Amino acid sequence: MARVHLGLTDEEFYALTPRQFHLLIDQHRARVEHQELLAGTVASAVANWSMKSPKEPLCAADFMPARREREKEKPRRVNRRRVATKVRAFLAAQIHA
Repeated sequence: MARVHLGLTDEEFYALTPRQFHLLIDQHRARVEHQELLAGTVASAVANWSMKSPKEPLCAADFMPARREREKEKPRRVNRRRVATKVRAFLAAQIHA
């Protein structure tokens, strides 16, 4: 990542703190997303105004693979009642043990 995407030399990479490195990665992701937004804007305009346009208009986000990947990574919803039940059962077992 440091060499290929960020273009850092070994010296530059080892001089960074982990926080600085992650900030550079965040900036790289923002740059990629911006480039995809620009391309997605053009692609959605072409698709929406073509001779065989879709029934539902497309937006730029429909053409942004990085955004779709990030949406897949969203954490699952936690069932709080199930967690609370398991915690209570665990604590009750610890008290009686």
